[in-house]
Formats: sequence, C-alpha cells, structure tokens
Amino acid sequence: MGQFPMRSWSVRCPAAQDTEALGRALGRLLFPGAAVALVGELGAGKTTFARGVLEGLGVHGYLHSPSFSLVHEYPGPVYHLDFYRLEQPQTETALDWEEYLGGEGVALVEWADRCAELLPPRRLEVRLEVLPDGVRRIRLTAHGTALAAVVAALAATQGEPAGL
Repeated sequence: MGQFPMRSWSVRCPAAQDTEALGRALGRLLFPGAAVALVGELGAGKTTFARGVLEGLGVHGYLHSPSFSLVHEYPGPVYHLDFYRLEQPQTETALDWEEYLGGEGVALVEWADRCAELLPPRRLEVRLEVLPDGVRRIRLTAHGTALAAVVAALAATQGEPAGL
C-alpha cells in the first residue's frame, strides 16, 4: 500500500455543473498545505473541477486555466498551477515549486502526471475521465491520513461511502 494510508472514492458526474459542484464541496474541506493533483485527458473537466474547488475555498470569479502563465495565485493563499506545456518542470523554469506544493497554501495542479516527481508525497489525486456516454467519472485517491479523512468526509456529504 505504500508509506501513507490511501483512501479512494469515485463518483459519476453527468454534467459540468456536477463536476463543479463536487469541486466546490471538496474545496470546503481542504486545509492549508493540501496539494490536489488533477489528472485527465484534454477536455476531461480539470479546469471546471478546479473552478469549483476555488469557489469552495472562498475564491470567487471566473477561473481561467493558467496554461500560459504556469501559476495563478489567489487569496488564501491558493495556487493554481498548470503543467500542460511543460515537459521538464524542474529545469524549464526558475520557480521554487516547494513554495507552491507543500507550502502554507492550497495547491491545485492541472496535468499533475507531467510533474509527478515534484508532487509532495501527501496529496490528493483527482483523476477525471470522460466515459463513452459523456458522463465524467471522477476518482479521488488520498495519499496521507489527513487527506483520507477529506475523501471520507466528501463521500459522506455526497451520500456514498468511500472505499479503502
């Protein structure tokens, strides 16, 4: 199982509003220092989910994907990072990733699979997948006890049990 307890839970979201609402519910449960790794194909709903998380954290207004600026900083602090255009994040930029990933703020990382070596060991992985019927399946996997509690609480608010 690894160094930290893991808890996984998945849910189906029929519409973009459901994806955003799930993100909003998650945002209300996150805490300073939490890192959320968003993984999924282009168009899977990562930015929609991130918009909901930001709203749940109290950041309002339209969220744009930071693909061209790498990082957007919001009050809280909340950091929204996007590694879509980076092939080697450690060498292509002079940014201090630790400030964002594991600092005092909440970090949302789109295309996290492109920078796995930078992610903290205690993180929440959110994998978004569009099924053949157009419904999104979202799987949350917590790495770490505190984030496992977040997944369990989120599942409870959605009326579904989280699995081990």
